Amino acid sequence: MIYAICFVIFLFAAVFFDVFTTKQIKKYENGFFIAGCFLLIVMAGIRTNTGYDFQSYKVIFENVKSQNILQIFSGGWSLVVEPGYLIINYLLKGLSFQQFVFIIAVLSISLKTAFINKYVEKKMICLFIYYSMYFLLYDMGIMRQGLAIGILFWAYDAILKDNRFKFFALIVIATLVHSSSVLFIIVYFVKNEKYSRKVYWGILLGALAFSTINIFGWIARNIPIAFIQNKMFYYLNSVSDESIINSIIKRLFILLIVTYNLDFENIQRKKHIIKSFNIFFFSIVLSIIFSAIPILGGRGTGALQIMQLFILPVCFNGKYIKKGDVFHRLIYILVIAGFAYYSMYSLINSHDYLPYTALILL
Repeated sequence: MIYAICFVIFLFAAVFFDVFTTKQIKKYENGFFIAGCFLLIVMAGIRTNTGYDFQSYKVIFENVKSQNILQIFSGGWSLVVEPGYLIINYLLKGLSFQQFVFIIAVLSISLKTAFINKYVEKKMICLFIYYSMYFLLYDMGIMRQGLAIGILFWAYDAILKDNRFKFFALIVIATLVHSSSVLFIIVYFVKNEKYSRKVYWGILLGALAFSTINIFGWIARNIPIAFIQNKMFYYLNSVSDESIINSIIKRLFILLIVTYNLDFENIQRKKHIIKSFNIFFFSIVLSIIFSAIPILGGRGTGALQIMQLFILPVCFNGKYIKKGDVFHRLIYILVIAGFAYYSMYSLINSHDYLPYTALILL
């Protein structure tokens, strides 16, 4: 019930502030945005036994809590869990696990929503999309990757400002928290320009051809680094939380909505939107390439896929879309809402999200 209530609240706020809006209404948006961010932090921070991998993270925390730093990195956890995340657990081991979860929620959600506040004009629509498509998975589930994605948002900020040192430094930090962050390096090579349809289709077909070459087993067998071999073994023998085909289809659906609605000629001066579109496109390309490893092709490319947070809200900005009247913008948001509801409940019903339980911090 709580998930549906929050869904309706965020959807109503998105329609109210970003579709049927006036200057008088718009001045209250920042206050509602802050309140929404606070709600998400509380929801993720005080949960207990709720969410994807909650028990796994608790086991890691309790094991780290009982060991010194040398024991942590000489034991089995260092072969399967990134060193940066282990260090965070070690530094916070004086807390209870419930308090640890709350601090991670504050850090992870604050990093992401601060970036949204800085770059996105349609903030409440963006917050709605974030809640319904990403929050439950990354902030109430795979919180290690959720924290890494928050760090990567600011790596993206660095590259938009042409600060290469900060960009690569933040990628290293994020990779120490979740290894999939290394894929974010591709952002450095993505251009701020829209290509022709032939180029996009050619890249997709090339990715499909490359996906038929199984190089991942070779990597697992031949790279003599225990952490990489263990990760590859885990990825090759794990079942993804959703079919990789479903993941690719959902991304292609979003891609079609964006390409159909956006007026790319008029949006050329918004370089970060063009770059975000291209990054999202390459999340589809990598999903196809890594389709032999569903957990990597799906969740592993999450930091690139989440760039849709910065392109979907533009579809509700009358200045940058082909049909910007209120009627068409309302249709767009209802289509996105239906898609988001399906995504949210397919996750909730397949993992440990029901019932939602919470504790006051002890």
